[in-house]
Amino acid sequence: MKKITILMMVLITLTITTNAQWTPLTTGTTKNINAIEFSTTDIGYAVGVDGLFLKTTDAGNNWLENSFGGSYIMNDVDFYDASIGFAVGNDGKIIKTTNGGANWLEQISGTTTSLKSVHMTNSNVVYAVGYVGTILKTTNSGTNWISLISGTTELLYAIDFPALHIAYIAGYDGNVLKTTNYGANWSTYSCCTGCNLRTINMQSSGDGYAGGSSGSIYKTTNGGSNWVAQTSGTSSTISSLFFIDENTGYAAGASGVILKTTNGGTNWIAQTSGTASNLNSLFFTSSSVGYAAGLNGIIVKTTNGGISFINETQISELSFNISPNPSNAKITITAKEDLQNETQVCIFNVQGEIVISNTFQNTIEINTSSLSKGIYLVKIQTNKGIETKKLIID
Repeated sequence: MKKITILMMVLITLTITTNAQWTPLTTGTTKNINAIEFSTTDIGYAVGVDGLFLKTTDAGNNWLENSFGGSYIMNDVDFYDASIGFAVGNDGKIIKTTNGGANWLEQISGTTTSLKSVHMTNSNVVYAVGYVGTILKTTNSGTNWISLISGTTELLYAIDFPALHIAYIAGYDGNVLKTTNYGANWSTYSCCTGCNLRTINMQSSGDGYAGGSSGSIYKTTNGGSNWVAQTSGTSSTISSLFFIDENTGYAAGASGVILKTTNGGTNWIAQTSGTASNLNSLFFTSSSVGYAAGLNGIIVKTTNGGISFINETQISELSFNISPNPSNAKITITAKEDLQNETQVCIFNVQGEIVISNTFQNTIEINTSSLSKGIYLVKIQTNKGIETKKLIID
């Protein structure tokens, strides 16, 4: 159990107990994991280096290590159901299983170019993308693979389908490719300049997110035509994005970074992953149960959506006043000293969700009339550090 202590000027201690955010699972391997995927709430798979294939049938409590054979480096895996799945990797490797991973059959991909991502739209139609603008497609469950014209020679890192005929691909040099006709034609959109995209997560509404180098996360609300940079709060590479719904999503990446948003990316809050290993892949089986996998065989799991409050050490002399506190209509937050930079304030409920967020310089008035009675935490972040205070709504 995790305890979060807020140290106030009068040295009154408030302790709130919650479940741990993410806990490590025993995988039985130290091989690097590149991708994790679940076909049901209990049955999951992970692939990685040296032909690594892991499978669980009990929601991650136990993992059985198998091997594809040889020294394959497999980069991604996707299952249509508990039986049929595809995995792709370096040197154009594509392998298929029809019995839940008990046996794998190598496909004739027609390329030796390394592949980074695979997606099944049904049991017969599968797409794979990779280096030098490679896009492959099969319509007969892997018997034949055809090469599609991407219009680029850049590395294509991840593919996502919000609909059967609509796909998006995130690639290097900040490009996002889009098709609206099952891959027959692809349009290229510039998401960012000088950044390398490694992950993309799109929704049928046209909203979507892409992430990559230097902690970059971008959002589109018009189907990829335009992208707006978001503030992730990290410089670590973002390797995987997974959204539960239009507002709630997660990002994972280098140095064990896991971030969560509950307001469509307006704010990203760092969670405690419990590891410093690079995390390469995220997957959620429900709104609360999720997995992240990465280097050295690490898989961490949350069963409460990563909920926790702020886990920082607070200074003894607080530099902000909140009044009135308790409150029932509005509060005023005032800095005790003149601030030269913009300050961010976030108010969390007892579930660890952001209910109010804003920015200010020296003072701000916040309407709290919409908040239910109870205890909240106010997180105030400046360029000098972070402070948290208790707020009571009565």
